[in-house]
Amino acid sequence: MSELIGKIIALGATLFLIVVAVVVGSKVFSSTTTVSEIQNLNTIVSNVRNLYANQPNYNGLTTAVAIQAGVFPSNMVQGNTAVNKWGGQVTLAQNTSNPNAFDLTYTNVPQDQCIQLVNNTQASNLVSVAVNGTTLNPPLNPGQIANACNNPTNNTITWTIR
Repeated sequence: MSELIGKIIALGATLFLIVVAVVVGSKVFSSTTTVSEIQNLNTIVSNVRNLYANQPNYNGLTTAVAIQAGVFPSNMVQGNTAVNKWGGQVTLAQNTSNPNAFDLTYTNVPQDQCIQLVNNTQASNLVSVAVNGTTLNPPLNPGQIANACNNPTNNTITWTIR
């Protein structure tokens, strides 16, 4: 009987360790994905600025033009579309109300990554960020960001950048 109890305790301890490993691994993967997307965002913004450096504004900027010009990192391009790490579309366009700014939109962003992306992509050239239709103006605070990133699995973020 004591041998059976010992095996049950060992099995319980093993299952506990497996659960802990899965939870920790999930958090590490999530963090790595967010850092990778922040790098992608910085690359896209830099490449758009370089592409339009000798232009008076961002007239004509579209996702298709950006793909043809190599604005997106190659791992984001799937045919005629750009996608993020969560399988959502990434689009670029001249801002409709300010021709001297452009909009970079990410869809299908999970809630925790939404909060991290928005919080870690504040720069001096940021005009605003719209999250799920809520426009946030810099300086942003984590409380505003958390309230806007309110969908557990499918948030849409649009950065308006000068």
